[in-house]
Amino acid sequence: EMPEDFQTDAGSMEVVGPYFLLPDNTGFLTGEERLQGFTCTTNEPCALEQLQGRYLSDGDRLMIKKESCRSDWVYNTTVHQWPSETFIWGISDKAVIAFIADETTAQDYQWAVDGTTSFREVRAEGSFYRMCWCANGFSCDIATDFVVDAGTMTLIGPHFEQHKTCISGAICQVNDITGVGLSDGDRTMLLRYCDTDLYVARFPNLGLSDPAVDEGTTITWFEDGQVPLTSPGGFYKMCWCGASQTCSRNGRNFKVEYGTFYT
Repeated sequence: EMPEDFQTDAGSMEVVGPYFLLPDNTGFLTGEERLQGFTCTTNEPCALEQLQGRYLSDGDRLMIKKESCRSDWVYNTTVHQWPSETFIWGISDKAVIAFIADETTAQDYQWAVDGTTSFREVRAEGSFYRMCWCANGFSCDIATDFVVDAGTMTLIGPHFEQHKTCISGAICQVNDITGVGLSDGDRTMLLRYCDTDLYVARFPNLGLSDPAVDEGTTITWFEDGQVPLTSPGGFYKMCWCGASQTCSRNGRNFKVEYGTFYT
């Protein structure tokens, strides 16, 4: 029952799986610097290169979860709108080995390329998620199969459930947009439904905002001069496109719904 009861060395145990802390041959890295982390942006496909671990293999999978990989959190960890080739959100395609060096293996991952039951691009909320790992040889098709924490996935994008209001007959400026990694140049388009060409009648520039300023937190519709909006009263979808993406005046470029706009 006690550790001191076990004094006979019976051998070594090799544990196969991703590193929680990356190896540090220098001895100078902090624990935080050794953590594995990757970044993707909502409104576009996600892939990552060189997730490292010990004796990893082709066919392993990752699942993106909220907060924790623990199996007892299965009912509140699913990240909705993260594509998958299965009917469970967030499960990756099968891993491909990038390189092997001694016991260390590096893998590349992608989502919804081999197949998809929804769409290819991520449409989830900007946040910090957990990458949860499942070994090849297991089913890897339900959330409870993914209980090993492989690191942090940072998703650049706006927070959801934001609500903003402008008054018809006045010029429109929206402040205090929140999210993760927002930047100048992000754009918002007001649509009846995101990822469609159902534009808002009589809204300046067909609802396409100017490039955001103040680190992505302020949006205006002044591109053609400070023209007041004359749209009918109603509520519309706020649809997002990142500064690094194609954000031309086409509703199909704005796939991520992050809030409701009231006129």
